[in-house]
Amino acid sequence: MSSQKPRRKLSWWVRWLHTYVSLIGFGALIFFSVTGLTLNHAEWFEGIETTTERAGSAPAELVNSSAGPAAGIALLAWLRAEEQLDGHAGRPETDGAEIRVSLQGAGYVADVTINQESGEYAVFETRRGLIAIINDLHKGRHTSGAWSLVIDLSAIVLVLCGATGIWLLWFLKKIRIKGLVTAAAGSVVLIVLYLGWQ
Repeated sequence: MSSQKPRRKLSWWVRWLHTYVSLIGFGALIFFSVTGLTLNHAEWFEGIETTTERAGSAPAELVNSSAGPAAGIALLAWLRAEEQLDGHAGRPETDGAEIRVSLQGAGYVADVTINQESGEYAVFETRRGLIAIINDLHKGRHTSGAWSLVIDLSAIVLVLCGATGIWLLWFLKKIRIKGLVTAAAGSVVLIVLYLGWQ
């Protein structure tokens, strides 16, 4: 009798964990399932993007090569405000005549070229639309460290959901064998399909 109590308590905790992990992970499951479909059929959404080219002139003190790193930060801040640029800025590159910087985000890229002598600049900006944004979020492409953490946590939550589901199945004697065989068969089918299309 006493040996049953710890087992029942463990079963209760696993069931509780499975329930709430499943609820927490529901949004991630739907998101990564839908974006898996849109990534697998990227050709359905080709051409859904807008590209713009713009030109202007930046203040001379911001593009002066002798102004140092602080001017580069100020220049980037000025460009963001002036041209309403998004994304994360890469490291500026210069050949002594031009400064080039690329800003990238989910479904977004802006390439900026600035003439170091005249201060004239050109912006080539591409926005690829909602599907490209969610596809990049799925891959963690051009996203922040915070979003990378979201992906890692989602993976952990979904693994816990599956693992606790199998654990609970083990306590259901009537369907334990059938359930385990079905789960194993599903995994074997995936492996066979993968190897078959190599």
